[in-house]
Amino acid sequence: MTNARYQLRVHYTRAALAAHFVSAVSLSIIAGGAHSSVTNGTVLTLLIAQEWVALVGAMVAMVRLWWNEDENFFNTSKWAEYSVSATLGVFAIFTSGEGSAEAWVILVLVFLSSTQQILGRILDEVTYSSKALAQLVLAWAFQVTEFWVVAASAPSLRVPPYVVYVLMWSSFGVLCTARLYVAKWGWIPVWLGERWGSELLYTVLGWTSKLSLVVTTLPYVYGDHTRVSVAMAVLSLLGTAGAVYWTQVSAAKLYARKMRTVVINEEEDDGEAAAAPLPNPSDFA
Repeated sequence: MTNARYQLRVHYTRAALAAHFVSAVSLSIIAGGAHSSVTNGTVLTLLIAQEWVALVGAMVAMVRLWWNEDENFFNTSKWAEYSVSATLGVFAIFTSGEGSAEAWVILVLVFLSSTQQILGRILDEVTYSSKALAQLVLAWAFQVTEFWVVAASAPSLRVPPYVVYVLMWSSFGVLCTARLYVAKWGWIPVWLGERWGSELLYTVLGWTSKLSLVVTTLPYVYGDHTRVSVAMAVLSLLGTAGAVYWTQVSAAKLYARKMRTVVINEEEDDGEAAAAPLPNPSDFA
């Protein structure tokens, strides 16, 4: 028997599947029909690769979710997908700004991006501790360093997609931090401390962040179209904020319903215990 929390996860995983399918196919069609209008084919190729990898990740997540039928199913495979798709996204931003193709820069970015996902995978399975805090600080240090390397190594850095990249890639670290500190900081939504709640938000951030990167970087595939990129950045960030907001409104309602059910069950258990007949002393004679 599935419940509403499981169904909400299925709903947003389907949304991710649909979004990445449309994006991957559309970008592939664009690439197939583009000729002299494309000024940076490498960026387009990286965006296409990012979306196909993300689509495969969404398909795996959907199948595993259907197979397990568990609201608290732990989708560990997302971190493998992130390690590839997020790195491709980093290189799309890097390349759009005419970043240096020197081997050491590429290796540093691959190391920083992939190591963050490894640390994210570790932190996704633990609660707050001194060791977890040290790993979290290290992950944030790698993230900030990655942002700096991309900016410092790209002489013609495209600001709109770079801002979207920094904000959206950082959002995963914010969620990871919130999940660790949910028991210590009272203002963090409590459902983020439960597996279904954090997985739900990871799903939403997963597809909104990549699509935001695509729509803000794509204008530079055809030249210097900063105004278009700025408009798409604003729209994508507003869309992401809306998606996160409605997801959390739904999660809050489902968590409240869950808590009411728990209270009712406890009251019924207490009532049954109070109504149970007292033992007869003669039974122990």
